[in-house]
Amino acid sequence: MNGDPEGDDPQRMTAPMRGSGPGCPNAARRCLVAALLTLFALQVILTSRQTSPAYDEVAILPSGYLFLKTGQWHLIAEHPPLIPALSALPLLALKPRLDLTDPSWTREPTNVWIFGSNFLFTNDADRLLFWGRLPVLLLSLLLGYFVHRWATELYGVGAGLMALLLYAFCPTIIAHSGFTSHDVGLSCFFTLSLYWLWRFMTGGTWHNLLWSGLLLGCALSSKTPAFILPPVFVGLMLLAVWRYPRPERADATTAAAARLSFPLAAHPVRDRLLPSLAALALIFLMAFGVLYTVYLFPKDPLFYVKAGLLAPRLHVPNYPYYLMGQFRAEGWWYYFLVAFAIKTPIPMLLLIPLALWHWRRQGGQWIREAYLLLPALAHLILISALADPLGIRYLLPIYPLLFIFASRTAPLFRRRGAGAAAGIVLATWYLFTPFRIYPDYLAYFNEFVGGPKHGIEYLDDSNIDWGQNLKRLRRYLDAHRIDKVKLLYFGTGRPDYYGIRAEPIQLADLARTPEPGIYIISANALVRARAYFKIDWLRRYELVDVIGYSFYVFRV
Repeated sequence: MNGDPEGDDPQRMTAPMRGSGPGCPNAARRCLVAALLTLFALQVILTSRQTSPAYDEVAILPSGYLFLKTGQWHLIAEHPPLIPALSALPLLALKPRLDLTDPSWTREPTNVWIFGSNFLFTNDADRLLFWGRLPVLLLSLLLGYFVHRWATELYGVGAGLMALLLYAFCPTIIAHSGFTSHDVGLSCFFTLSLYWLWRFMTGGTWHNLLWSGLLLGCALSSKTPAFILPPVFVGLMLLAVWRYPRPERADATTAAAARLSFPLAAHPVRDRLLPSLAALALIFLMAFGVLYTVYLFPKDPLFYVKAGLLAPRLHVPNYPYYLMGQFRAEGWWYYFLVAFAIKTPIPMLLLIPLALWHWRRQGGQWIREAYLLLPALAHLILISALADPLGIRYLLPIYPLLFIFASRTAPLFRRRGAGAAAGIVLATWYLFTPFRIYPDYLAYFNEFVGGPKHGIEYLDDSNIDWGQNLKRLRRYLDAHRIDKVKLLYFGTGRPDYYGIRAEPIQLADLARTPEPGIYIISANALVRARAYFKIDWLRRYELVDVIGYSFYVFRV
């Protein structure tokens, strides 16, 4: 159609693509995929080695190890145990000291932050974190591979490589792949479960049905927002029953088992519906089996529902959330849209409307894109409605789906003239983005707001400062031979563990007239001082330096 390699062939709309495409032999393609994934892993590892524990890591990794050793999961019961347990698996070989007499664990109410801090910092914290972060990186690499694979099967080899490039050089993906947290794990299983559902609905087979059910269970076992997936699965299944054209493989409609393994082989909608619903029931049954196993076979049948009901306890009443210089306890419905707009590289933002245009230009065959866009939209609505506005990381599951969708524009950049020139400009811009921000991927902000140095004017918390830069602070103090400072640190790490000799101060101290000296203040503390005490240190006192966009150095 109009010279595009992809046309509107109905069979292409319904079946995974097998060819490798012209101009890119399989061996060369595999080398490119391996190279991109290797570059991605190097960026993550090199950055991870420079970071101290992020805020949530002090709770997640020790809780996972405790679960593996005791089978008990109630320190952070508001989230499922799969990702903490996977993260803690390498620790079983390291055999760190675990104090089961710690009062923060044995007495009610338990305190995961104290327990986790005692566990990490009475052992070799850096060693535990390195190995504890590795499973998250492996999940992220697996996700990157399937981003490439799904895009290739939908839109061709060029699109697959483009989708993987978008994934491997996204600062937000790189940043969170280097921390032990639930978000990357959820993103991985979220995307993979949808991929195998798409494979099942378009090609049938028990193999695809099995993987869809198992990976849905893994997603539900990763983080509570995954509860949006079962209704999304129902919606996608009904859309497929109603709208998918009958595939050529229509020989499986006689036996009930065969119809169940490929419901769309039937032609009339009424003949598709019952097998599809039965297949969906099997998917949900397998997902529940995974969930039940991950929780170690609890006796309470409502264990997952009760865990989800605990999530609101994380909400701090009357906490002043921050967006673009404003504070509101109730947050903003558009918070995550703004965060996405200013923390996503501009080339990616440009590709999304271009992909929509390209989609409509090709006739808007929307059913296959529904497996990408409907889950992304559902997750965005869920997070915008229910999640505390604390970080772009809550939107991580939508990024892989959008990378795949955006990759459908790849044919536009293979044309001579303006298309090729635009492709070179966008690719160069995007590829250099992570190198410009290295190693401060977490604090990435795009050019719409002037880059990361202006990030504190728009967002706070895990968007910019997650307590991750104590190692950088130690190196800074040593390099500048500073031995007397006052430190206000936002985080769960221990500055003294990293050899930082500083006088700790509290947030309220920022509202008082400071004594002369060097003050090092976390970015989040500067924002909180404006919220609680109406004082702006950035305007009132001399700013000497900024460390990793998360520590601000003042001379008074």
